[in-house]
Amino acid sequence: RTAEMDAVWLEDGSFEAAPGEIKKLKGKLKGKGKGKGKGKGKDKDGPDAKKQRTDEPEDKEEEDDDFDFEGEWKDKLICLVHLKAASLNGTMGSVKEYLGAEDVLVDGKRKRVRRFLVALQDGKGEKSIKLENLFKVMTGSCVKLRGLDASELNDSIAECGKLDVATMRYDVTISDGRHIKVKPSNAEFVARYEAEKVAGDRSTLESFRNASSLKDRVAAIEELSYPIPQVVPA
Repeated sequence: RTAEMDAVWLEDGSFEAAPGEIKKLKGKLKGKGKGKGKGKGKDKDGPDAKKQRTDEPEDKEEEDDDFDFEGEWKDKLICLVHLKAASLNGTMGSVKEYLGAEDVLVDGKRKRVRRFLVALQDGKGEKSIKLENLFKVMTGSCVKLRGLDASELNDSIAECGKLDVATMRYDVTISDGRHIKVKPSNAEFVARYEAEKVAGDRSTLESFRNASSLKDRVAAIEELSYPIPQVVPA
């Protein structure tokens, strides 16, 4: 049944309620639907939304998108740290293969654990090691020193030697031949070098020595991937 109210039609064709009628109509309609069908008419998605768990794992493929094994870990030199088998801590090795990941609960929280196949040095064979037990080592690389108390050494290039796992310090050689101990955070990776590739084999070096003309020597330099000397005007 529709609510009745006094109203008039105006000359322009519009319909206008008499003064006070709209207020009365609102009063009559107020309260309709109260107590009847309480809770009905909710969004159909409401119950379904409650079923969704906020702690559900994210899509594994998406989570792995930022993990670059080939670029970040393949054949990289590492040192084992924080292992329960203390005898292996400090052992050097290289990462050979990514064995995959699994989700485990730690203190009620989901944690992704990645494992790698690592070839250990000193004849200790290959072992499956967690990512958290691998420390990427810069031994054999050129590094830039930074954040040192001896500020005159900051920004200088040094050769990064072995890592002392007990103290977590690198033995680095600076340009004047001195050896100093630095934290990993004080050494920024610049480039990895291979002495054999830089020096070349005996036959290559011999051919370079025997090169008599400038053309032959330039060809030898290009073969060794050395930077070609630039002629600077006087």
